[in-house]
Amino acid sequence: MSSQMYRQLREEGTIGNVRSVVETYAHMVFPEDVHVLASGRLNVSVVQCSTRKPFLRSVYVNEFESKDDLVQALLTSSHVPLYMNTRVTSTFRGQTCVDGGLG
Repeated sequence: MSSQMYRQLREEGTIGNVRSVVETYAHMVFPEDVHVLASGRLNVSVVQCSTRKPFLRSVYVNEFESKDDLVQALLTSSHVPLYMNTRVTSTFRGQTCVDGGLG
């Protein structure tokens, strides 16, 4: 499965394309109840952006509403600006966020 993902990234290019490819493969690989298995056991760091102080706020997410919610948390936490998708920020649960490592 991972070799198919790498092949797709080589053929289509990586800049601005990584997030959609990884998202597709994560949905294929993770079991349907992965959010149930991960809730309360996995902590994912996301950094929310605001126009007011504090401008950046670290949030640790450990409850997931669905498989897609977990995938979006992981993608937001590992977001690399402009490389993952052509944006500087990411969105998680309606909030503008940056890479979880910045918090």
